[in-house]
Amino acid sequence: MQLREVIRLAAQRLREAGIFTSVLDAEVLLAHVLGVQRTFLYSHPDYRLTEEEKWRYEELVNRRLGHEPIAYLVGEKEFWSRTFKVDGRVLIPRPETERLVEAALSLARGFSPQRLKIIDVGTGSGAIGITMAAELEKVWVLATDLSPEALCVARENAQRLGVREKIDFLLSSGLSAISGVFHLILSNPPYIPTGELANLPAGVRNYEPLMALDGGEDGVKLHEALIVESASRLMVGGWLLLEVGEKIAGLVGKKAWDSGNYGEVKVLHDYLGEARVVAMRKV
Repeated sequence: MQLREVIRLAAQRLREAGIFTSVLDAEVLLAHVLGVQRTFLYSHPDYRLTEEEKWRYEELVNRRLGHEPIAYLVGEKEFWSRTFKVDGRVLIPRPETERLVEAALSLARGFSPQRLKIIDVGTGSGAIGITMAAELEKVWVLATDLSPEALCVARENAQRLGVREKIDFLLSSGLSAISGVFHLILSNPPYIPTGELANLPAGVRNYEPLMALDGGEDGVKLHEALIVESASRLMVGGWLLLEVGEKIAGLVGKKAWDSGNYGEVKVLHDYLGEARVVAMRKV
């Protein structure tokens, strides 16, 4: 069967399953099976799949019919123009998290020339911490996570992306096991209220790790803990940056002000105009 017909049939099945990115998904999965760029599919429409390629493609399409995320099916996701390995052990990096990285890089460059010390709390795939290590010349990043499995993925990404010597990993809950002071503390804590998890898209609630999604009753359980704990782990003038959703930004900002530990608190918006990051500076 030729490529064009293979894609058409797969896209039709995906569309009938309610997957609205059916054509794109069909092409991405086929390109992955063939080990080529998507442009190959357009330039070689008459290519005929081998039996093994047909079998592998059918397997992936069937998994996608169950709404398993594309990133898990192909085993990678792009973040800040780098390709990160991902699988069911870690949350899939989202484009909106790049807003946190953008803000952190801007603040990092405002410190006097020295080796910056940064913590990435709940590192998951390592997207935030590894990007900071790759983008800054003089930096040491400590990446923490509650999940040993997630740390395995993050270590592999750090090695693959050439920053392993600039980043260390620690199995830790919050900042309780960490000593010293840091310039920046960064985190994308879970911020979906527990009661809303059942309303998430099937591909998210059925496949991505629950503890990376569940933000407690009001969605700010871990934000609140980090606001308190970071006060003793930031140097004066250092910044804590937390990713948020539109619904909880105001609450997180209020908790930061009420703590009395931060002299500046600001809400940063993403390019869709939604609140995405709360940044607070230690006094």
